[in-house]
Amino acid sequence: MRTPMVLAILGSLTLTSPAAAQKTEDEARLIFTMGLTYTNGSDLWTVQDQPILAPDIGFDLLDLSRSISGSVGVLFSGMYFPKQKVGFAGEVFFMGVGIEDRCATASPNPDPRSQEVCSSINGSSKSSSAVLLTVGPVLRMGADQPISPYIRAQGGLLFSNLSPVSMSGNVIIDGEQLVVVVYDDPSSTRITPGFVFGGGLTAVLGKGWQLRTEVRDNLVQIATVSGPTAPGIDAPTIVNEWKNLWSIVIGADVVLEKKRGRRY
Repeated sequence: MRTPMVLAILGSLTLTSPAAAQKTEDEARLIFTMGLTYTNGSDLWTVQDQPILAPDIGFDLLDLSRSISGSVGVLFSGMYFPKQKVGFAGEVFFMGVGIEDRCATASPNPDPRSQEVCSSINGSSKSSSAVLLTVGPVLRMGADQPISPYIRAQGGLLFSNLSPVSMSGNVIIDGEQLVVVVYDDPSSTRITPGFVFGGGLTAVLGKGWQLRTEVRDNLVQIATVSGPTAPGIDAPTIVNEWKNLWSIVIGADVVLEKKRGRRY
């Protein structure tokens, strides 16, 4: 009678013991991500006491500034994890880019026509897109759990076709609208370095699907105007400066390859 009793006790412990019933979840190894992003704005450059000298306008001083406006974008990325915690990522980030201008007259007694030029600049905006291509390592924890945090660091290139330098205003003289170029840009297309530092979470939604949320710092170089030009000169000194553009990402992961968890 002792033997059946012992077997019954062991069977009961087996059914109630979490350690005996536990199994490791599958680990995602190859992941493709499609995500929507929102990137915040940032100050770009400021120039005070910029001389303006144009036909029929004369000499005046303007305070000018330009900023990057917040915008939405999309990204596509792929991740491969040869090991449980360490992997590699490649990403294409289509970043919406907008610029907004501000202008104020700085002369004690500004000319009405220079005020008109400044008014046409103040509040004006342009929009375009830039593409940030990056690759780099990814470190994750809890790869076999329903929720897995991770961090990433990537480097690459930013491709943009919206000039962050060129600026012009309008004035009407004798019934004709004239364009007054304040800053000219020899090229509106630029390729500059960029980096991504981010962290987030993935949550399993179902077989082969994950939800991804992430906060990231896009550290990119952007051309800026370094200071005022001489009167009548529209070719400024251009300097590339590092700007921090923070983004929030919400995406869907398609898990293309898994490593099956072991049963205990």
